[in-house]
Order: sequence, then C-alpha cells, then structure tokens
Amino acid sequence: MDLKIIEFKKTKNYLADMINFFKFAKQILKPIFMKLTKKDVMTKPEILHYTPQSNKALCCRFCLILAFMLGLCTISFAQKAKVTITGMVYDKNFRTPLLGGMVYLHDDSGCIIDSCEIGKTSLWSQQKRDFVKQPDWKFLVQHKAAKYSVEITYPKYESHYLQVDLSDLGRRQFNYPVEDVYMTKSAVKLKDVVVTATKVKFYNKGDTLIYNADAFQLAEGSMLDALVDQLPGVELKDGGRIYVNGKFVENLTLNGRDFFGGNHQLLLENLGAYTVKDIAVYDKLGDRSQFVGRELPGDKMFTMDVRLKKEYLETWMLNAEAGGGTHDRYMGRLFLARNTSHSSIGMFANFNNLSDQGRPGQNTLWQQANKGEGEQRVQHAGMTYSVDGSRAGIKNSGDVLFSRIFTDVARNTMRTNLMPSNTTHEYSYSNSHTDALFLGQAHTLNLQKKYWLGMVLERVNYRKNNNRLGSAAAAFDKEQTEMNRRIIEDLYTSGSAEWSKSLINRTLNEDIVKGHNLLANLRMNNFFKFKKSSDNLYVTIEGNYTEEKNERFNKYQIDYGQVEKTGLRLNDYYNRPINSYYVKAGFSYHYSFIKSGYAQVEYYYTHGGKNTDSYRYRLDRLAEQGVFGTVPQNYVSVLDPLNSYTAHYDTNNNNLVLVIFPPSFIKNVGIGLRPTLDYNIESLRYKRDGKTFNVKKNFLLPGCYEDWTYLEWRIGRYQGAYGPGVRHTLSLKYNLESHAPELMDMVPVTDDADPLNIYVGVSDLKVEMNHRLSLNWEYRPKRANINNTLRLVYDFTSNALTRGYDYDERTGVRTWRSYNTDGNWMRYATNTFSLVFGKNRQFTLSSDTRVENSQAADVIGTNEKPAAQFAIRNWLVSEGLKLAWQIGKQQIGLNGSFIWRNTSSEHDDFASFHATNVNCGLTGQFKLPGNIGLSTDFTLYSRNGYADSRLNTNDFVWNARLSYAFGKGRWVAMLDGYDLLHQLSNVTYGITAQARTISYTNTLPRYCLLHLQYKINITPKVKGRK
Repeated sequence: MDLKIIEFKKTKNYLADMINFFKFAKQILKPIFMKLTKKDVMTKPEILHYTPQSNKALCCRFCLILAFMLGLCTISFAQKAKVTITGMVYDKNFRTPLLGGMVYLHDDSGCIIDSCEIGKTSLWSQQKRDFVKQPDWKFLVQHKAAKYSVEITYPKYESHYLQVDLSDLGRRQFNYPVEDVYMTKSAVKLKDVVVTATKVKFYNKGDTLIYNADAFQLAEGSMLDALVDQLPGVELKDGGRIYVNGKFVENLTLNGRDFFGGNHQLLLENLGAYTVKDIAVYDKLGDRSQFVGRELPGDKMFTMDVRLKKEYLETWMLNAEAGGGTHDRYMGRLFLARNTSHSSIGMFANFNNLSDQGRPGQNTLWQQANKGEGEQRVQHAGMTYSVDGSRAGIKNSGDVLFSRIFTDVARNTMRTNLMPSNTTHEYSYSNSHTDALFLGQAHTLNLQKKYWLGMVLERVNYRKNNNRLGSAAAAFDKEQTEMNRRIIEDLYTSGSAEWSKSLINRTLNEDIVKGHNLLANLRMNNFFKFKKSSDNLYVTIEGNYTEEKNERFNKYQIDYGQVEKTGLRLNDYYNRPINSYYVKAGFSYHYSFIKSGYAQVEYYYTHGGKNTDSYRYRLDRLAEQGVFGTVPQNYVSVLDPLNSYTAHYDTNNNNLVLVIFPPSFIKNVGIGLRPTLDYNIESLRYKRDGKTFNVKKNFLLPGCYEDWTYLEWRIGRYQGAYGPGVRHTLSLKYNLESHAPELMDMVPVTDDADPLNIYVGVSDLKVEMNHRLSLNWEYRPKRANINNTLRLVYDFTSNALTRGYDYDERTGVRTWRSYNTDGNWMRYATNTFSLVFGKNRQFTLSSDTRVENSQAADVIGTNEKPAAQFAIRNWLVSEGLKLAWQIGKQQIGLNGSFIWRNTSSEHDDFASFHATNVNCGLTGQFKLPGNIGLSTDFTLYSRNGYADSRLNTNDFVWNARLSYAFGKGRWVAMLDGYDLLHQLSNVTYGITAQARTISYTNTLPRYCLLHLQYKINITPKVKGRK
C-alpha cells in the first residue's frame, strides 16, 4: 500500500517553487518523523493523530504536519490567483460616497473590457460577507503584469480618469487600491420644475439607511435633536444616546467628520435642523481600513452621519438664540460653523438653567424615564476643527471644550430590605449641591504616504468638583405610612411611641467633598502595507498618566433604638490621593488568503502602576475642631491607623487576539471568528495599621466579540431604485466577556470607617464569565418604505461577582463581602419595525417590542440566619408605538407605550406583584397663516399595580410652543410653555434580590419661556469672484 500525500501538476510556472518548498519541508519533517517508516505509519496511526492520551511531542508533530499541508494548498491555489483593483468615489464638497454611477475598465489599447456600477460591486466586507459601499467599485483581473485605465462617470458630474499599472505586482499582492476620487459637479443650468411626488422619508442604499430630512415636519427653531427624534426606527435617549433599530449609534458625525470627539449632545443641541439635507446610518470604516483598501477586524463604528444642504457648505453658518422666562428661567446659545470640501470649524457657547433637553412637540424626550435629576445650571463652550490635506498626506483635527455644571438635587428614597424571613424599611431624605468643572483638549495628526499611515493622538483633561450633601435617614422593622425629614430629625424629641418602638437606627449626615483629576494620554499608531503583498501590519504604543486627589469632610451622627446618644458622633477628614499610569504596546499582522478571506493575529502588552492612599483623621478627638470644611492645624495627631491605608498596584496584561475569516465555500453564507485571551499578572502591596499584605494573582480571561464571531446567511439580493440590497439577513452571534475580581476586595482586612456599612475582604474569588448568544433577522425589502429587525437573545453569567451582606436586625449594620454567585440569566426578544404607507406616503408607523424573562441572584444573611443566595425573577413585556400623519405642512402624531412587569421571589416575606406603566399622547406640528407655527404635545403617564400606592398615579403633561418667523426667515420668536398642568413628577423604581427601592427627585417647576433665534449664512468673498 502506497502513502499518497498529495498530487500536483508539474507546470513551468511553479515547478521551481515546489522543489524549493520540498527542500525546506525536508528540513522540518526530518526531525519530526526521525526514523519513521512506512510500516510505522500503517501499524501506529496514533503517530499521526492526536488523542487525549497522546503526549505533547506528538501534538507538536501534528501541528507542524498540518502547517506543512496548508503550505502545499497555498501553492496549489497560487496558479489561479487574481488581483482586485478597488477605489472610492466621493463628492468633492460633501466628502460623501457617490453611489449609482458607472466605472469602465479599459485595456492598454483603450477598449472597454469590464464595467461596474458604483456601489453595486463595492468592497468585499468580511464582517457583512457582502459588497458594501466603501470602496465603491472593484474589478477582478488576472494576476499578471498589465496596464489599464479607469473611467469614472456620474450623472451631473465631470468624468474622471485614472491610470493603473500592474507591472510591478508582488506574488502575494491580491489587492490594488487606487487613489480616492473626488468628483466635481458639472455647471448645468437647471430648468424650473414642479414637484408633485411625495418625498420619501427613508430608503436603503446598499448597507446604508438614509433619512430624507426635508420629508419631516418640524417646528420653527428646531435643533437637530427634534429631527432625529422623528426618524422612524430611531430612539433618542437622555445624554444624546441614539439607537437605530435597537442598535446603539457609536459615532455621530457631521459631513463625515467627528464633531467634538463624538460628543453627541453638543451636535444635537446646537446644529439647526433647517441645515440638514439627509442623515445616513451605516458601518463606517476606520482610518486603517480605508488606508489598506479593505475592511479590517475591529476597525469600524456604527455611525450616524448628518449631511448638510449644499447652501450651507463653503459658508459661515451662524445660529444664535437667547431668552428668559418665569421662575427665573433663562437660556442663551451661539453656534458658528463652516464646512468645506477639505476643512471644517465649529464654535459654540451655551448657558441655561432649563435642566433637560425636552422641547414642545417632542413626546419621546418628555418621558419620565428621560428626565434628569434635580435642577441644573449649565455653562458650555468649545471649538472643534478638521483640516484634510489629502494631496499632501496630512490630516489634522482637534477640539477644546469647557464645561461647568451646577446641580441641586432633593431626593427622597424608600427602601424595603428583603431579608430571608422578614423585611425592614429604610427612609432617607437628602439635599445635594454639585459644582463640576471640566477643561479638555484633544488633537489628532495623520501623516500618510503610499505604504505608511502614521497617527498621533493626544488628550489632556482636567476635572474639578466641589460637592455638598446633607441627609437624614432612619431604619424601622415595620413599614411607616407617614414619614418625612422633619419627623426623622425630631424622632427623639417629639416622635410618637409607635415610631420609637419600631426604630432600628437613625443617622444624620453632612458631607463636603472636594477634588480634582488630571489625565494625560498620548498614543501613536503606525499602519504599514507592503508593495507586493495584500498583507498589512499595525504597530501601536500608548502612554497614560492620571493624578487625582479627593478630600472629604464628614459629620456623622448615629443613634440606635429608642434611646438617643447611644451611638456615635463623628467628625472625620479623609485625604485620598491617587496616582496611576500605564504603558501599552502592541501589533497586529493581517494575512490575506489567495481567493478570499484572511487571518489576523494581534498581541498587546500593558504595564500599569497605581498608588491609592486613604488617610482618615478623627477631628472629633480634637479640642478645637475648627470650621467644618477646613483642616485644623494639628489634624495629623488624630490619624486613625485602623482605617487608613496605602496600596500599590502593579499589573502586567498580555492580550492575544486571533481573527479568522475563512473563504466562503457556500454562496451568501459567511463565518467569522475572533477569540481573545488575556493573561493578567496582578499584584497588590497593601499596608494598614502597621501590617503589610501582599496579594498576587494570575488571571486567564477568555473572550469573544459578537460583531466578529458569527454565522451569517444573506437571502434575496436585488437591485433597487437606490442601489443593491438584500431582503433577508440571518445571523447567529456569540459574545463572551470575562472579568477578574478586584485585588482590593481580596485583602483579608475589615474596614469599619462607616459604622453602618462594614467591609470584609475575601481571598478566594473567581473570574466572572458572561455569555451571550443572539439570533438576528433583518428584513430590508426592495420597496423603500419598510424595515424590520428581530433579535432573540440568551444571556447568562457564571460566577457573577456581587457584594452581599449580613444584616444585623437589632442595629441595622450591614457587613459586606464579595461573593461569586450563579443563577444570573436573561432571555429576551426584541423587534423594531418601521413602515411608511398611504396613497401619498403620508403615514409613518414605528414599533419597538420587547419580551424579557430574567433572574438576578444576590447574597443576603442576618444575625439569625447565615448568608445564603436568593434570587428574584422578572417578566417584562413592553411595546412602544409612534404613528405620524402628515397633511401638507401639518403633522399629527400618536405616541404610546406599554410596560408590564411581573416580579416574584423565593423570599418568604416577598409579595409577588404585577405592575403596569401606560403612556399615551398626541403631538402636533402646525404651520398657520402669517408665518405662525404651533407645536404641542399632550401625554398621560399612568402607573398601576405597584406595592406602594403612591406610585399608582395618572399624570397629565402638556407642553406647547407658539412661533413667529420674520425677516425673511432669519428671525424666529418663540413662546414655550412647559408642564402647563403642573403634574410632572420624577420617580424611579428598582428591585433586586436584596431590596425594593423607590426614589423621588425634584423636577423643574411649571414655567414659560420667551426666546428669540437668529440665523444667517455668510459666503466668504473669493478672489476674482464678482
């Protein structure tokens, strides 16, 4: 019997290569097989097959044999190799891709040998397993020396020509990206036309979802947030967070450029909606992918790009607004920007005491879940710029930002502690004032040559805070029907016998916290591509330094049971300096397979150090304690060594990432793998009360990223009116995250600085691992009026790190420890749906559905029962609906949401409950004669089924705006009325296995605001222009 390993044809093209390869292989195989004979192979198959009983040497042999055979396969594929010529086409002014034009490939004699549509045969995306919009065209030609010319045409644009010379191709160079093309519009005189068709609100262009801004009716003076809030399938939440079809938008850009480092809130609040042409949502490739001409793993962001109308390009755009109102409300805003084909600059200033981002007629942003806490006074100012010198290979961008926010919050909290056999009840009333200052600047410099891209990124941030808090709290063994701050403060002087009998403890607290934080970061990235290969190399180095100092002054009074002054009277001063740094270096190498697919290996090493000190001084032991909030001269003499410590961390992190996208063997089916492995070596030197503790741990942390670990199937390709598309996309994704325990929690010491919360270290904590498996279906039909996304997700956590406690029912003291728990899981289904319908497409329907079942586990014990794991289970069903009806220049909207919760537990004293939240309302945008506009929203917030009857309420909230435009539309006067019925409240409800919590915070009072907006465009004079 002959051993036949491989057959190959002896052609002139690669015979010499095979001979050289076997000479090399002989050197490898000789020490592997040693004196291995044909008989050995036939009688001892275990030599070539690794089993659990095999030794490490045989495993290594098997791996080397496998590598050898892969090498043979690579050579056999080489004779069929082709090279892909790719390119990108942009509008010169908007710097955005042009899809739908034609590209023609000419041979050296000028004959057309191939053609393609821009966007139809675009760049192959390994993640999407499809051709996406960047680069926008490609041609596949034989891998041989040749010369071609490329002709690029686009309607109403001047044609562009490129020369392509493949005479110097490398043997493993399978991708040939050409320079980016920026096309100029032709000077064409347009005839007058009458538009009778209804404007399309959104459509799919390849993998890009585009919203037409002019198709949405907005109130005069609206900012970008009002437009985004109306987009079908888009959810705008507090803090500028945006979700499109349930997926979080990572980056919000203006004409393809970052705006203040991706600060969504600043762009949403300061850019006028009237300037927007359309909004595109897509996966934007990063600088590295654009440089090498193909999508690379981890180098894309889900992006919403706001694109300006032509008249707002190459001009200075000014938007200013100021106003005042009842209850001392005021606001002022100034926004100045200019965007050109190669640069952009923006400046803004904003100050107000309006506390939130709600606008009349925007129902979504007025939901109580989106309301901020307390009353705020905001001062913002900043500048951002970007300069693109593509021809010189230089790009520069940066921003400078100032922010100061004053916040006043009054909070009332009721907490029901769920003990193993009973419950206790805590009531807390607090007032806080926060003064937060931020100064920051960041700059990026890109230098690009033909085979090298260098990036330097630097960032410096400074924060300063000055906070003051006063609170009164009490714990009882029975629920109290009447309770407030005054009652708690007077419990021992005028409290009733019933209160006194059930009282566990009472605390009065006053806090002043001062501090600052300085952060400096510098990172340098280098990307290399090779002249005769499609491989590429990435090298990075980064350094970071942080300096932080916090001072805390704390007056604390605690009394237990029925007798006052049986507890403690404390006056503490804490000094907590923190210094940390890290240095990171790494590389990744991208290896391209011959036909399609690739493999990439990444390695990053990070070394860090951190000094964390905490010193407690008992000022109550001094005869002269001084003024509260200042440090007495002799404070050093009252250091509390039992509750003071110094800690020094050292970390060494080794991160290995492997990315594999094999060639697609089944049409329209793609697979991706991106496993990661972190090996962390961590040590902590902890000193406290003259004792030293050394904690050293090594952690192995596996991981997977769901965006790159998936199986995907695309069904039903089509060529639509706006470009190519896919009707159905099915994908199965897996995500794994590992979290190591904090070394500080593993120090065997007891910290009792807070008399009611004692912390005990635990040395035997395990690594937490979170798994998430999701099945996704996306429906994008050929018709441009419907979108649907369905997700089925199962999420569970093993060895979840949690803090549990033992509760002393006599004193209310909690003794906290860290634990690993099991039994934390969640399974849910979500569906996001958008539809435009009607004879004239005047109706827009959006739906957001969620069904969720979850379990959360915690650890609780008492002085009578040892700590044990308990869990609560939740069912949640929610539905959000938005229906808009546009009639000419008028728009009416119907908004509604429904949330049903069912909560149960194993606790003996836990009463299962069913709670329902129903919100429904109307919105209206009306254009009246005489340039008058009216915007209004009216919403009912209804809660039912909560254990606390105070939560079961029906609140009606009505807001309205009356506007008048004059001065050729440059001036807009607006009169706003907020919470006209004075029923807006701010309450939050939360439940865990440890407790059920209800919190009320103060909100803005009912008020009216009169404000005036001015907007103008200034076109700079160009030399030679009349």
